[in-house]
Amino acid sequence: VGDLQCNIARLKTVSSLAATTKSVQEIASAAGNDAATSSAAQAAASGLSTAQGGISQIAQALIAGQNAPASGRDQVGQGLTAAQNALNSITSTDPTVTSALSQAQTDLSNTITAGQQVTADCTPTGASAAAAKRQVGDLQCNLARLKAVSSLNASQKNVQAIGNAAPKYISSWRLCAFTDTSTLSDATTAAAVQNAQAGIASAQAGISQIAQALAQGQLAPASGRDQVNQGVSSAQSALEAITS
Repeated sequence: VGDLQCNIARLKTVSSLAATTKSVQEIASAAGNDAATSSAAQAAASGLSTAQGGISQIAQALIAGQNAPASGRDQVGQGLTAAQNALNSITSTDPTVTSALSQAQTDLSNTITAGQQVTADCTPTGASAAAAKRQVGDLQCNLARLKAVSSLNASQKNVQAIGNAAPKYISSWRLCAFTDTSTLSDATTAAAVQNAQAGIASAQAGISQIAQALAQGQLAPASGRDQVNQGVSSAQSALEAITS
């Protein structure tokens, strides 16, 4: 799905985004009552979410046999820039925060480099049928992986929406469906949301592990596939436990 360079750039971006998202979450956890740092971490997370949306848009276009849209490439760049600006605004001197910030900035730098490759390598080229065959992994593996990335991103957003007391639906993974828009502020629900987010993050890490292997010309590792399944199952169990 897509030419070789575009696939490699996209896979590297997905992998780096997952690492950066984890690092930003650690900043948020370390911020405590520091409102400025918490706000910056939220802004960085929002930028990363925007970039993930751009990657998903590119993936969906490639699955449909279309060229990677300029809007998707622009969204990746804009999201990463917003995340970078947010992280650069953090001035906390707390050792735990500064350590997490340093890691996040390193991860983000890697993500930006990969994102720039997406901008450069996923431009429309009108590739021939022969060029289209030069892909990372076989067709079925690519389709499954791209759909998984897109669905995981949608699931992550909707789990966040549950935490914000505005649930709508969970993606095509069919984790669960919510129509109740009442306030979900009790501790049990909050814990379930955290567990669901952890499960989704674990599944994303599994996808990243598969992506890294494919980018190196290796077979998708069983450990990565198992991590995806276990993460999704964990998220599903957490969501089904919500009774609020």
